[in-house]
Amino acid sequence: MASHDASVRRFANNPILVPGQIQPSRPDFEVVGVFNPGAIRVDDETILLLRVAEAPLGVAADRVASPIYDPESDRVELRTWSRDTPGLKLDDSRLLVVGRDTFLTSISHFRRWRTRPAAPSSRGSPGARRR
Repeated sequence: MASHDASVRRFANNPILVPGQIQPSRPDFEVVGVFNPGAIRVDDETILLLRVAEAPLGVAADRVASPIYDPESDRVELRTWSRDTPGLKLDDSRLLVVGRDTFLTSISHFRRWRTRPAAPSSRGSPGARRR
């Protein structure tokens, strides 16, 4: 069997997107992660499908919180616990365990990100002519 010498290099400009570039879905949340973008090119536009993770802001230092979807109100509500709650385990920053129940510390959803090429500029572009 022939041996192939293949090398894989990470794109030098990674990551393409970082949490600070993404607006949170609500003012009391922060974007904590942007994952697994899928890309498609349509005409002169690039469309990315992103998975965005958001966590609640402003949780008191002596408390922990979990965003929980409430189907009755069709809203994400925050549930909080005191850090000294009996049975509370915080071994993994992505989740919290209270007794036998496990809760996530962030929500995750898909979001579309669209880019369009910048309009040509006559200032400083290599092919521009000055008059």
